[in-house]
Amino acid sequence: MKTLTRSGCTRKPPGSQHGLVVVELAITLPLVLLIMLATAEVGRAIYQYTTLTKAVESGSRYYASAALDISITDATKEATTENLIVFGSPVAGATSVLPGFSVSDVTEVAFEPAGAPADHIRVSADYSYAPFISGIPILGSVASFTMTATHTMRAL
Repeated sequence: MKTLTRSGCTRKPPGSQHGLVVVELAITLPLVLLIMLATAEVGRAIYQYTTLTKAVESGSRYYASAALDISITDATKEATTENLIVFGSPVAGATSVLPGFSVSDVTEVAFEPAGAPADHIRVSADYSYAPFISGIPILGSVASFTMTATHTMRAL
């Protein structure tokens, strides 16, 4: 059954396009899901980088305040700084501020580091970011990367 429109062109009745919506959904749904997951993954990466940066900043603030205190040994200052960065507490805990983050990831805790003025400290940490898609063999290795946070501060 053909119907005429005002312009004289013929149109098919609306009932003949039943499967078109399913085809359009099958084409666009993977793209929409990919965009949503990518947005969530970027947000998660930014959140973890901000957490790493704030943890290093807190550790450097503690180390800068204790750097000139001769009543505390250097080993105690460094261990406390590393614990503050990794666990968010001066004492080692069971849960780190980031998943998979450990004391060995704190790469530098130094008073008077090379290239900085004599009364400064530098604290640095590396974190291996593992995305949600790391379980997929090809995409997991491509998306993994290392985040580095460094903070230099004047000793107080």
